Amino acid sequence: MLYNAFSILKANLFATKNKTMKKSIYLSILLCVFMTISGITKTTLAQNNKSDYALLSGDVKNFEGHKAAINIVNGNRVLPIEFDEKGHFENRIMMKDISYVRVVIGKATVPVYLAPKVKLRLRFDVENVLKGDYSKVKIKGNASAETKMLLVYYTSQAFPDSQTAFKLTPVDFKNKMVEVSEHNLAIIDKFAKKHKSINSKFVSMFKLQSLVSLTPFIYSYPMYHSMMVPNDKSEYPEGFNIIDSKLPKNDIYVYNSVYRYKIYEVSYWNNYLLAKVNNLKSDLARFFNAYIDELLSLKLNSQIQDDVANNMIMQNYGAVPENVKKIFRSRYKELISSPDYLDQISSMINS
Repeated sequence: MLYNAFSILKANLFATKNKTMKKSIYLSILLCVFMTISGITKTTLAQNNKSDYALLSGDVKNFEGHKAAINIVNGNRVLPIEFDEKGHFENRIMMKDISYVRVVIGKATVPVYLAPKVKLRLRFDVENVLKGDYSKVKIKGNASAETKMLLVYYTSQAFPDSQTAFKLTPVDFKNKMVEVSEHNLAIIDKFAKKHKSINSKFVSMFKLQSLVSLTPFIYSYPMYHSMMVPNDKSEYPEGFNIIDSKLPKNDIYVYNSVYRYKIYEVSYWNNYLLAKVNNLKSDLARFFNAYIDELLSLKLNSQIQDDVANNMIMQNYGAVPENVKKIFRSRYKELISSPDYLDQISSMINS
């Protein structure tokens, strides 16, 4: 579930009387609505005379009536799939690097590894995939081990049930997250150990992706636990957040290459900054000025800073009072260099 950061902040400052909620609210701001971050762009088929492409083809049953696309995470590209009458498709895709790819047909998703010069052919039934059954997905081609690893992972991964997990005490919740993360990483390590030809760089990237998938549970636990078990006054154990310390920050390659890493890292820096300026929450003008100053002091990669700043301004501008809007109008060019983001903000404040 996604949240508007200022809406939660405002509720905390002016509405809630729950002390537990007040104490944890800044740590529980889950992933801010992220519509403003680098949009997915449509891409075209690679030209036949290029060598830096991947060839992805497939034979799919029960494809009829579904929209289909190839989502290339590294580069935020999406390429439509066109089937012939027998369910065959073939796409030649320009690639600059390894990438985690999602073949999406309706609500069915098959994870795939692609890289320059990879040729991969899939065979699967949409109905089986919709049931979470990847055992019948057939793969042929060079560099197929990486895709097989993905299929094994999604067949065997552990994922916490939020209704159960959020009711656990902080100590038990932490232990549960350790158990789940270790189980999932072990799947990857075990497969890689048996398949020596597998791309080790991709394995490392996918292990980060596995950890990122658990961060929403950890970030949202304080809020939901206090709502679901209001009488639990247990202290949080040291190292409660078992994930943040394992994930790199301000690494632009990881930021752009790992699925959903942008959402994670923008949320991480937002939570970090909110905690830094927490003592100013009674004065929103000082609060947001300090947030901006602290963001500038981090000296993040310009793309990451752009994403953090643009997300914060776009999500908060409509809800803050006029004196804070004036701060945003006077300072947004200090924070943002992306022409697209500058145009978005300029259009918003002048509308």
